[in-house]
Amino acid sequence: MMIKICEYCGKKYETTRSWQKFCSNDCRDDGLNERAYKKRNINTNVNKEIYKNSETKKLIHKLCLMLKPYRTIK
Repeated sequence: MMIKICEYCGKKYETTRSWQKFCSNDCRDDGLNERAYKKRNINTNVNKEIYKNSETKKLIHKLCLMLKPYRTIK
């Protein structure tokens, strides 16, 4: 057994799984939803400012395609 700290609520919990990040299903759901919301919100704000110019939009699209293999969700 390992003692870990929940990434969402910060509570200590015991687990046998080294990859487990949350103390319960509720914390996992809330934590993943919060992360997705933050990601969507950041992307929305960036899109509004940067995509005003169509040339900039094309360059960003090319860059995203080039970096796609290296992107990971953390």
